[in-house]
Formats: sequence, C-alpha cells, structure tokens
Amino acid sequence: QGRIFDFWRWLPTATSFAMLLLVVLNTSLVIGDQGVSLSFGDSSASSGLESRLDAFQNNQQAKLAEFVARIENRQDSNNMQLMQVVFDQTQQTTAENLERIYTFFEEQRLQDLEDMRVGYQELANNDYETIRSLEQLAQYVSFSGEVR
Repeated sequence: QGRIFDFWRWLPTATSFAMLLLVVLNTSLVIGDQGVSLSFGDSSASSGLESRLDAFQNNQQAKLAEFVARIENRQDSNNMQLMQVVFDQTQQTTAENLERIYTFFEEQRLQDLEDMRVGYQELANNDYETIRSLEQLAQYVSFSGEVR
C-alpha cells in the first residue's frame, strides 16, 4: 500500500517536471501532412536549419550538374578521339588498298607488255620463217627452171 501511495504522490511532480523540461527546451510538436515533427529550440533555429538544408541541397544539385557536365564533356572528347582514330585507320586502310590496286594494275600492265612482246617476237619469227620459206621456194623454182 505504501508503494502505490508513493507512485500517486510523485506522478504529478514527475509530470510537472516533464512539462517544465518541454517548456525550457522550447519543444514543439507539429502534426501535419508530412507526418509528426518534434523539434526543440525556437522556430528561427528550425528555419535556419531548413535554409541551411536548402542551401546544401542546392549546392549538391549544382555540384551534380557540374559533374554531369564534366562527364558529358569527357564523353564528347572521348567520342571525338574515337572518331579521329577510326577516320585515321580508315584513311590508312584506304591508302593501303589503293596502293595494292595500283601495284596490281602495274603488274598486270607489265605482264601484258611482256605478253605482247612475246607475241610480236613469235610473229616476227613466223614472218622470218615465212620469208625463208618463200626464199627457199623461189630458189627451188629458179633452180627447177634452169634445169629444164
């Protein structure tokens, strides 16, 4: 029985002390659309905190935008370098291919000239043989004509 009596005797004192702490600490309890908010101190500190939080968020957004811009610039630079390398490689490959085509045509031209020279040589040899055959025929005819 003494304990129950002691509890009821100290309950108002404890409640008063808790309320005194809430008043001294300038506690504010706000229930709204965003939920329940319990804050200690004056509202100017809260607004200062909100302004610092807004400034921090704005600063973070600015840094993020700057970071994204730097990444985009770096990506653009990398893309330009890649395009330049591809262009140079393509140009080099095209030059090599044109050199191969030129070499092929030059070899083909030289081969055609050699074939034509061989053909003319054979033609000249055949003409020479034809002339010899005609000379032999003429000698035979003239030799045959003298015997008669």
